[in-house]
Amino acid sequence: MLSEKKICYLNSSTTGSTGVIVNSLARAAATHGYESMFLSRGTKNPNYLGEYTNILPHRFSYLFSRTPTFLIDGDGFRSKNATKLALGAIDAFKPQIIHIHNPHGSIINIQSICKYAKSNGIKIIWTLHDAWTVTGRCGYPFFCKGWKTGCKTCPNHAFYPRVFFSQSKKFFRLKHDLIDLLITSQAIFVSPSMWLVNFFRSSYPNADVRLIRNGIDISIFKPDGGQNDQILKFASGRKVIGGTSLSAGKGGFYFEELSKHLDPKKYCIVVVGCPESKIVSTTLMNLKSLSSREEMASFYRTIWVLLSPTQNDNFPTTHLESISCGAPVLTFNVGGASEMIEQGVNGYSVSLNDKEALFKKLFEMLDRDWDRKIVSSSQTLTSNRMSDEYVNTYDQMLNR
Repeated sequence: MLSEKKICYLNSSTTGSTGVIVNSLARAAATHGYESMFLSRGTKNPNYLGEYTNILPHRFSYLFSRTPTFLIDGDGFRSKNATKLALGAIDAFKPQIIHIHNPHGSIINIQSICKYAKSNGIKIIWTLHDAWTVTGRCGYPFFCKGWKTGCKTCPNHAFYPRVFFSQSKKFFRLKHDLIDLLITSQAIFVSPSMWLVNFFRSSYPNADVRLIRNGIDISIFKPDGGQNDQILKFASGRKVIGGTSLSAGKGGFYFEELSKHLDPKKYCIVVVGCPESKIVSTTLMNLKSLSSREEMASFYRTIWVLLSPTQNDNFPTTHLESISCGAPVLTFNVGGASEMIEQGVNGYSVSLNDKEALFKKLFEMLDRDWDRKIVSSSQTLTSNRMSDEYVNTYDQMLNR
């Protein structure tokens, strides 16, 4: 007998941290009698259980969808063909709930999806993985305060998602009109960080926005297990400082500077998530993206400290993963980046871009004999707990 409870997930990717979250939620929902469908681009994630529709199925589909959003802005409000395919899949599946994750990424016209949902009595839950719903264009405003006055001009076209010509004022208005429509339709918004809950409420004080922390699979991310042989060979007995991005928004510029001040006999840096693996210097190695969570776990088990000098962030799962594998985290106290940090227990946070404090604390951490099992035991945010909280939210929506 088919389930009478159906949920449709919408996300820009089937992989990455948000793709993993969708997979976890769909599995948990299935145990509570929900059928699910996933709308995204690319091939179906083998870990996903349920129907899947690739809304950008052809070789050049994404290019045709991405080009106008890059040239003339409007990410999240274009992608006509993909939206038509998505609406057809939704109409055939007939869900009671649409769970939106990241609608930007040049895959969908979220305005059309939400208007369809309202006219067909479909309930909306929207997980806020960044600040895109508040700003006129970018995922994080960083130091810009334009969102407070309507994003009349955008000073940073390179901020994700990148544009050549910005129409931030226009799409700020469209976005806020859309969120106001969803608020009147009793949509539920969720954030994994208290920072983003408060940031969202500052623009939408009447919204039903809730805190549900992200969680990870602690059967994979644990202190016991194998290490990364490639890193061990490069380190050759030295303590490894780990990083997960070289992008400017993640503070990647700190790693090259730090590498020049390290004792090459005692320390080295390995940054994962790079386009290619290469040894940059005697103290710095770039490592290409790892393809599985198991490989990422071996990375965390090989490093001594995870250095995460992010310039803004919501609630990074990389921090949870590192701590769960026993490697403490050093980050800036910005956004929700430090909300999982217990000072001195599983890491530290320092003031944003206080380079002197960052490097001083880093060397203190490198000289400390961390007990990986004690660090790991401080991480209690599991994917099962996260999924249960979401399923309870689904049930509440259907029982309204």
